[in-house]
Amino acid sequence: MALLPRSSFSQEWLRYDRDLERDKPLSSALYGISDYLELPTQLAADSVPLHASELASSLRFSWSDGDRDLALGVFEDPLPEELFRKELSSSLGIQALLSGLEERELHFAVLDEHYGDLALEQLVLFEDPFVGRFAARVFLPWGEERRPMVLALPGHDRDVYEFCVEFSCADYLRAGYGLAVLQLRADESAALEHRTAAALLAEGFNLAGLHVYEAMQLTRFLLSLDQVDSNKVVLLGHSGGSVLAGLLAFLDDSYQVLVSDTTAVFTEDMSGGLLCSTSAELYPHHPQLALFELLPSARLYDYGYPEGNAAVLQFINDALAHLPGG
Repeated sequence: MALLPRSSFSQEWLRYDRDLERDKPLSSALYGISDYLELPTQLAADSVPLHASELASSLRFSWSDGDRDLALGVFEDPLPEELFRKELSSSLGIQALLSGLEERELHFAVLDEHYGDLALEQLVLFEDPFVGRFAARVFLPWGEERRPMVLALPGHDRDVYEFCVEFSCADYLRAGYGLAVLQLRADESAALEHRTAAALLAEGFNLAGLHVYEAMQLTRFLLSLDQVDSNKVVLLGHSGGSVLAGLLAFLDDSYQVLVSDTTAVFTEDMSGGLLCSTSAELYPHHPQLALFELLPSARLYDYGYPEGNAAVLQFINDALAHLPGG
């Protein structure tokens, strides 16, 4: 099995781990959920537990207040960039995860690969000391030159293969882009997501925050590769993945372009259950997160991208061309 670029091995924090090669990250909807549920124990010093009544009360307030604010159009002035990042990381419950992130060791293994006409395609499994194991599908176009990279975050209840079929990932490869699609866990918009999200909220953490953290770790990995142009990294989200992409764009300046098809108020639920981003802590930030004009280059498309990949790629191409040195 061919490995990812040898430059990966020159990174002191990055370790190829053959013990991971026997794992099957897409084999069960329950895969890795125990890692999430054990996180509050690992980070007990940073856990701020809530009684069930306190959690329910805070959610009820955000739901009722959200209905009222949306109707009245209430809006506050945006926070300065650095302060907003601190507020977001606190609301996502990931301050402890972000502390020391640049030195944190990340293990990975290639589980499967395909030599396509356009790119080398690999299913990569990662292991992080806090969130455990998570997977991504990575496409590296053939050739020696560094390529712009698209980090795609799928919507609810879609694995990395379904996402690429639905949104024609090959279009991005034909346009000369590398592509990585993160596999989200506990995102089936039903009982499993509700139980996981509620358990984390009750301990002062946030499931969306853990997804954001995994995307940051995947980004670190991608930026270590010789084929990736670190100055041309694009965030592409769909549905729930767009919510995560929007958070990432405001939290981390590794991304030069954001493409999204929805924003969130963070009061959304599904058949009475919580979604990963349902949060009374995130709710106050939704007006500023919807201000794409505060970002270097971002565009909100209609839900599901009915405009098609050609329109999205045209926007990305133009945005990257206008970057310094683009």
